[in-house]
Amino acid sequence: MSSFIVKVLPIILIFLTGWFTRMIGLFKIKDGDFLLKLVLNITLPALIVGTAQDIVFKKEYIFLPLIAVSVVLLTAVIAHIIGRQLKLSTPALGSFLCGSMIMNTGFCLPFFQAVMGNEGVVLANLFDLGNTFMIYTFIYMHAVKFGKVGNGKTDWTKLLKLPPLWGLIIGFGLSFIGVVIPDFIQKYLLLIGSPTTPLIMLSLGIYFHPHLARIPKALIAVLIRMGLGLAFGFTAVSLLNIQGIARQIVIISCGAPIGFNTIVFANLESLDKEFAATMVSIALFLGLALVPLFLYIF
Repeated sequence: MSSFIVKVLPIILIFLTGWFTRMIGLFKIKDGDFLLKLVLNITLPALIVGTAQDIVFKKEYIFLPLIAVSVVLLTAVIAHIIGRQLKLSTPALGSFLCGSMIMNTGFCLPFFQAVMGNEGVVLANLFDLGNTFMIYTFIYMHAVKFGKVGNGKTDWTKLLKLPPLWGLIIGFGLSFIGVVIPDFIQKYLLLIGSPTTPLIMLSLGIYFHPHLARIPKALIAVLIRMGLGLAFGFTAVSLLNIQGIARQIVIISCGAPIGFNTIVFANLESLDKEFAATMVSIALFLGLALVPLFLYIF
């Protein structure tokens, strides 16, 4: 068995473990919420701070969040054009637009860590800054516009409250000014951060719940998000001459599955929840096959 399969297969098995535990009633959706909250607020920030100092920052890395912003804007234009032709209801169109734009970079993160190590985690989160910024501003405004209960306001402070953002700032900041984290603290951070991959994949497995209804239109959103995104990623790395690990991260992240915030926004703003869940589940299923494949061939 190749070393690549040895690295990737356990991640897929963890996802399946999460799905199985939900099927037998051991875990519920709220347990997946808790696991992702644990990752976002504790394990991932610790892992970023503990590893960021070891990353040699290159000038092309500054483009990573900007590429994420650009791919969201591009998919927004295409999704608006196609979505209007599908004659969806207003709540369904809102879910369609949000799903087409939101990149599930968290799904890719465990695969990056398994294949690239902790450097992949740090660079992936640098890319995700642009994605997260767009999620809580531009994309959420779409949810408000097409929803029933939106107040028309966007909470800009959500971005500034994200622990992974501060993990990047602290990690790179200490490295920039030449402060070395004491060995016992770094070991503590890496120990706290080590469950990040299994926790993410367990939670995604718990969330996995496809609906058979309305699959054709959901597939169109998946194609926009993953297919068009992937094409844009290739274009971006070619134009900017991005190489190495950063190249893989840009291409695969741009083609990432539909993000779970699609479901969150659908619940929050009374969009079409079933349609949102169908899009996310289909994209997750495809991502399980495509992300490892892309890592191998790119």
